[in-house]
Amino acid sequence: MTDKQNVPVTSEPVANSPVTDAPAVDSVSEPKGKKSKVWLIVLIIVLILLCLGISAIVFFVRNMSTDTISDLSDTNEQVDEIDESTDTTNLSESSDLAGKWVDVYSESGQGSKNTKIFQIDRDNSNGWQIIYTFAGSSDTSTLSIDSTSPPLTYGTTVVDHVYENGEVSLDEDGPYYLTIATDDDSSWTIQIKQLMNDQILTNVLDDSTGEWADILSDEGIGSQNTEVFQISKDNSKGWEIVYTFQGSSDTSTLYIEYVVPELTYGTTVVEYVYEGGTFTFDETTTGSYYLRIGTDDNSSWTVEIRQLLD
Repeated sequence: MTDKQNVPVTSEPVANSPVTDAPAVDSVSEPKGKKSKVWLIVLIIVLILLCLGISAIVFFVRNMSTDTISDLSDTNEQVDEIDESTDTTNLSESSDLAGKWVDVYSESGQGSKNTKIFQIDRDNSNGWQIIYTFAGSSDTSTLSIDSTSPPLTYGTTVVDHVYENGEVSLDEDGPYYLTIATDDDSSWTIQIKQLMNDQILTNVLDDSTGEWADILSDEGIGSQNTEVFQISKDNSKGWEIVYTFQGSSDTSTLYIEYVVPELTYGTTVVEYVYEGGTFTFDETTTGSYYLRIGTDDNSSWTVEIRQLLD
């Protein structure tokens, strides 16, 4: 009895029996490793996708910001274009000549002669000068120059019996011509310069929008008054007198003033010129007018009145 009780029944079979739990332990631990690797791969994939998504979002936001800035720039450019194209009825073209000498008139000749009429800009004048040269035909030949205001036949002597070159300064303003006196074989040149005290403004109508309407056309020889014409107040952007002139001599000039009906005198718009040109009025000058043309009996002219309507 005691021998049976002392036999280690469980120890030998346990030692000799096949280990059934070891494979079970191995089979359980292996799937856990695989699962960890799978989860790691999934996590990496998720992180990659997340990075790609963030990059895509950043790229989209940047593009959207750029497009917005571009749109704002385009909008600003459009606003600028609108501001630049804002209709101004009367544009002023300016030339800053303050303190500068500008050429007014030049002529050369031989013997005695009256020059053409030239205009000293009375609004911008700081004085003017006559620069002259003289080549006499003998030791006793002299040069005499008078400045004369049209339509006078005599004037003020500025160079009196000289026989060499020189210059003289004057401070009057207005239209003049020069009376040159010397013997028939003596030659001379004169150059007129004016000292400016301000910029020159030239009115020009902006006809990029609007439509020109013909108001009056006339032509003639010698002095004459035109018919009365009407400048409409409605939709007016201004109007112009376009004129041509063909004088019968070197001293022939054209003089134009616009006159309100019933008045005996008017406002000068073209003063003693010997070539064609244009004179511009702004939109505030409206009503009924006629033109008074003044010149000598053998000189021809044309005038055309046209209005710019909005």
